[in-house]
Amino acid sequence: MQPQSLLDPRVRPVTFSMVTIIAIFAFEGLAIVAALPSVAVDLGGVELLPWTVTGYLVAVAVATAVFGGVIDAVGVAPVFRIAVVAFGLFSLAAGLAPSMEILVATRVLQGIAGGAMQAVGGTLVVVGFPEHLVGRAAAANSNVWGLFGFASPALAAGLLVFAGWRWIFILMVPITMVTLAFGWRALPKREERLRVRIDWPGVLSLVAAVTSLLVAVSSPSVYSVLWLAAAALLGTVWWRRAGSARQTMIERRYISKTPYSTLIVAVSLTVAAMIGAQTYLPVFVRGSLNATESVTAWSVLFLTLGWTIAANVAGRITKWTTPRNVLLYGVTSGPVWIGLLVLAVWQGAPIWVIFGTYVLMGTAVGTTTNVAWQILKNFVEEGGSGRASSAHQFMRSLGQSIGAGVAGGAILFVASLRLDDLDSLTAALAGEDQSALGVAAAAALEEGFLWAVVAMFVIQLCCALVVWSQRRLVG
Repeated sequence: MQPQSLLDPRVRPVTFSMVTIIAIFAFEGLAIVAALPSVAVDLGGVELLPWTVTGYLVAVAVATAVFGGVIDAVGVAPVFRIAVVAFGLFSLAAGLAPSMEILVATRVLQGIAGGAMQAVGGTLVVVGFPEHLVGRAAAANSNVWGLFGFASPALAAGLLVFAGWRWIFILMVPITMVTLAFGWRALPKREERLRVRIDWPGVLSLVAAVTSLLVAVSSPSVYSVLWLAAAALLGTVWWRRAGSARQTMIERRYISKTPYSTLIVAVSLTVAAMIGAQTYLPVFVRGSLNATESVTAWSVLFLTLGWTIAANVAGRITKWTTPRNVLLYGVTSGPVWIGLLVLAVWQGAPIWVIFGTYVLMGTAVGTTTNVAWQILKNFVEEGGSGRASSAHQFMRSLGQSIGAGVAGGAILFVASLRLDDLDSLTAALAGEDQSALGVAAAAALEEGFLWAVVAMFVIQLCCALVVWSQRRLVG
């Protein structure tokens, strides 16, 4: 008899390994943002501060792409062990960094190990559980993200007050030790190891492409178009190599061939639309709606709340209907809920109505992302789980960046038509004090945010149309 629960003794170590990996990512990713001001005061080198985040994200994205193939070649277990140990060591090094330059370097190394861990986590969803538990495993990951979405700001604030920013990194060491204890002997192994081939020119082109994309979206400005063009050019170089080089990185078929392409469209565009609408919500709430700091802080949680609820429902509802039907519901409901947000912003609805639409939007992305893992499990061939899941996660990450970039670009474009000076608005979009906006800038921000949400509606509508046109190919 197969396991009927994620806590069944036969899969419990895999479950604990998977969720602790996600916990590490969720806490570290959310907490470090809160610590950035303290880091700047302690280490100086403010001009390098954004690279503590951007460098980490580039390393995570590229390493996820690389290590999916490594997992297929050597198995999950050895990659898990090396990655978790390395992440703990580089986290300790980051916590002890004496300068901003060394902190950025250790963050890049930490990101490489983190990308390998992310590849392991995604592969475990596909290969670590029987088919009927895949949805629940994906929902468990969403639960951890949701929990840390609420808890990380408070935990980070406590550490900053009572211990200092360095302990945000140092705390990763005991957590990685717990993760190792759960998974050292429990994770799947490959009996016959294959030769690992990595296309290093392809890796370098991918690093450059992702870096250009993240620079474009992390600090929206008039130069973002040039960075996006560079990202597109370098991405084309990588894509051509992915189709010709013999290597263990992402293979093009896991992106361009059905049903993988349909799943990537569904997930990456849905995530792009929802994250794009979410990214500048706090700026809009604080700068245009004049909400308090506490209300602004809570504004980021409503999408996560809907996401978590829907992921748990989608993980179980496939008992009574097909995963394809659940996927179609997820991508179809997305334009409806974003459309409601457009109306709410346009009509100046109360803030609680706006927050309510974000809960509904979260249900669309939670449903879509969860059931996509279930469908991926059904289609991926033996020996391809690492590359398939890594391609899935890589394109999902790109979707997040593209959504944020389009939203920021829409806001700046509209504002440039209304304002002579964009400095205050650009600073607000970069995370500085939104309450300092003047009346004209606040009005431009409100109009720009409306058009950004309209752009997200168009993205989600295109997603729904594409997935519906290919629905028979999903199975």
